[in-house]
Amino acid sequence: MKPINASSDLQEKIFESFSRRAESYDQYASIQKLMADRLASFLPHSTPASIVEIGCGTGFFSQHLFRLNPPRLTLNDLSPKMLEQVQKHPDFKKQTNCISGDAALTHFDPCDLVTGNAVFQWFSEPESPLKNFKSVLNPGGKILFNLFGPATLQEMRAVAGIDSPTTFHTLEQIKQSLYALGFKIDFAISELEETYFQNTQSLLKHLHSIGAAPIRKLSYSQMKRLIRDYDANFSTPKGVLARWEIVYFSAHLP
Repeated sequence: MKPINASSDLQEKIFESFSRRAESYDQYASIQKLMADRLASFLPHSTPASIVEIGCGTGFFSQHLFRLNPPRLTLNDLSPKMLEQVQKHPDFKKQTNCISGDAALTHFDPCDLVTGNAVFQWFSEPESPLKNFKSVLNPGGKILFNLFGPATLQEMRAVAGIDSPTTFHTLEQIKQSLYALGFKIDFAISELEETYFQNTQSLLKHLHSIGAAPIRKLSYSQMKRLIRDYDANFSTPKGVLARWEIVYFSAHLP
């Protein structure tokens, strides 16, 4: 299998962001862990013979795959430093194949399941990666993944007037891409999760620590205004509110 290096400016920023935070990622990525546990509930009852996990990160979802103990497991991530972290997991098996590179371009060996937790929003458009994954799936193969939907942190983005570093694809957009490629959709569901932080500063630190800070940096005065306005509008008895839309997909080839 051939690794493909990141080439676009956005990919370079993503690569650098996650590589810098590989060792500290786990202590902050609580929503990604929640997503991984939920996605694991949708895994097939019968363990596929060959599984490819894209964007494995430090292994929140990988640990569920380790427990399945499939005959062949391939872990992929854009950042080699993230792969180094997942290999430290106590359940990591030496026969597991790790490959770094852009999952939309990497040529994987044929497999029965392609899966990924909290990674699809990093693709600027869904058609290319889905087409690549279809090309490596065996007949009857399945794709199972989740992603952040457009309602994710919309309050933060509205107050700050800034864009997310990710691309928010709607449930319908992903469905249409799957249909266009000949997939049969098993389910497509959207769920809204709420998390609370001590204050806006702690929320911003959280986003920065998981590599999800806004692309455009704010000036000191803009940041001060953002913290003031967000604290004023979204403080609750539980803390400062942050909402996340999480969309789950399962589809298979006929």
